[in-house]
Amino acid sequence: WIMGVSVLAMAGLICFYRFTIHGQAMLACAMNREAAALMGIRPATVATLSFVLGGGLGALGGILIAPLVPVSFSVGLQMSIKGFAALVVGGMCSIPGAIVGGLAIGMVESFSAGLLSSVYKEIVPMALIILMLLVRPKGLLGGRA
Repeated sequence: WIMGVSVLAMAGLICFYRFTIHGQAMLACAMNREAAALMGIRPATVATLSFVLGGGLGALGGILIAPLVPVSFSVGLQMSIKGFAALVVGGMCSIPGAIVGGLAIGMVESFSAGLLSSVYKEIVPMALIILMLLVRPKGLLGGRA
């Protein structure tokens, strides 16, 4: 059920950006804040909406991952490193790239835990960040460097 809710959240986010006026306003403010303001979009309202949306998605992620991960003070750091690695591998400006990057990080991490040792499982995201920055700095779906 975790994958189902995650897929629904990603599809909802893509539909929000593509088909709603608020999503288009967020994209416009992300591209050029001043031009969006000249077109009648209130950047402060869009910034508030983006923080609310980000907080809601973060809360949903926390709810989904809470039953699987034991509680500790450093669990947020491990998750944020994996999320950042997914962003770098997939591409900074691409939602589908971030999805592909997250799946790639998960698969490589699982394979490394099975083939090598589970000790190296936490090192794999950092190694992939370094490798992607050296080979393809804009990520898999981020365009040409």
